[in-house]
Amino acid sequence: MICQSDHAYVVVDDKMNRSMKSFIAQNLHGGPQILSQIIDLNPQDLAKNCHIGLPVQSLVSLLEKLKTGSINAVIDASTSISAQMLSTKMRDSNLQGPSLQRVHVDVGKLLADKLIDKFGRTMELVESIQISHVQGGHVEGVASCSTNNIIILPLMRGGEPMARGVYDRFPTSSFIHFYDGEDEIDKKNGLLVKTLENFADSSKPVVIILVDSVINTGMSIQRSIHYIYKVAKKVNSQLELVVYVLSGVMQEEAAKHLPRQFLRVRFLTLRLSKNKYTGKGTSDTGNRLFGTTLIE
Repeated sequence: MICQSDHAYVVVDDKMNRSMKSFIAQNLHGGPQILSQIIDLNPQDLAKNCHIGLPVQSLVSLLEKLKTGSINAVIDASTSISAQMLSTKMRDSNLQGPSLQRVHVDVGKLLADKLIDKFGRTMELVESIQISHVQGGHVEGVASCSTNNIIILPLMRGGEPMARGVYDRFPTSSFIHFYDGEDEIDKKNGLLVKTLENFADSSKPVVIILVDSVINTGMSIQRSIHYIYKVAKKVNSQLELVVYVLSGVMQEEAAKHLPRQFLRVRFLTLRLSKNKYTGKGTSDTGNRLFGTTLIE
């Protein structure tokens, strides 16, 4: 359960959390790196009573994070040079059509890799496999999960090229175009309903990866998430969903309110933006991707 959390906190007791000794040691030496310790000791007692190497936080700071919603922060990939290079290409006005689509496919691959790095083991997105080694014999390796419990939903139409990159990382998943239009949402998303019905009796969670190129106000994502959970509940009220939202750019205000509204959904983006401008015509991402820039 601890491994499945975004971050975990251990309250240090007078026995130094003896029952958690192995997990704490794993976290300190190549483990999932999600653990912090909450401790309220005098400075002179701190060195001999805390776990050396484990980040120390106070209960006051944790309560403040819970109040502001900052614990459910968006995972922002922009700190890496590779993400910055892709972000530069996405904003290059000279790129459109197939050349821009290829950039979005690469963004999808990078975000999927980030997803795997963060949640691959704990959420069973990957599995151990045996392969024949080039030098002979067999060795253990890692591959994307072969079980077909992952559904990739590109939010149409701007999310489709990026979602293809995600699909490349999870080739056994279901790839279903997802439409947000309120009037015909049930009619257009019939394939999603049928696919979820196939998982109605599944004992494993169904992983939903919702992909969009740009999240501005977040309204489309809100409607999409609500709809996905509504459909899943109709199919089977006990059906467990694990939802991830991947995007190329996410406006900062949306990055604050969406994680607070959907506490169980993980958000990953290539970069955050202060810009609230909504593109149209030649500046709209969908138009640039599909050569319809003359549309106002």
